[in-house]
Amino acid sequence: MKKVVGGFAFISIVVLLAGCGKTLQGKLNAVTRTLDSAYAEGANTYLSLEYANLEDSVKAVITDIDLENTKWFKNPKPKKIRLDSIHQMASQLKANIILKKIKAKREADSLIITLQTVIEENEKLIEKAKTRNKGNSVFEQHRKEISLMDSSLMKDKFLFKKGLYLDVINNVKVEKSMARNINRKLKYKI
Repeated sequence: MKKVVGGFAFISIVVLLAGCGKTLQGKLNAVTRTLDSAYAEGANTYLSLEYANLEDSVKAVITDIDLENTKWFKNPKPKKIRLDSIHQMASQLKANIILKKIKAKREADSLIITLQTVIEENEKLIEKAKTRNKGNSVFEQHRKEISLMDSSLMKDKFLFKKGLYLDVINNVKVEKSMARNINRKLKYKI
């Protein structure tokens, strides 16, 4: 009878310990799915440092779990707590990415409108300058630059439609600076 009870106790402990590993694996899978979802939302673009930190945390927990699996008596509770914490941070990261994308979209849209306005103003200034100063090659050079900016603006609008807001912001800031510089030159010369 003692052998049966002892054997049953041993099997119960093995099943209990094996069950703990499955719980950790389930939590680890949930964290991985959330991080993958955050990556799909653009974590590597919008919040790359935070995303990298969470990935490092997951790797550290996996290392701890592997180390824990080599022991006879396992204590999965600290790992569960860490995985829950990482899962919560990953969920928050995903929400922050969405907010950051909305903010970037608004900024990109505003910059596109501003650049479009400056380009239109430059075109009007060139027409005005053309009627006053006929044959000036400087104005023709500015017209070519404005034409290049206009075609670049079309590319930026295409990138905007694809959802590449940070690329649009970077491009349009440079183009806007160039357009304003041309604008100042034109106003000075007219």
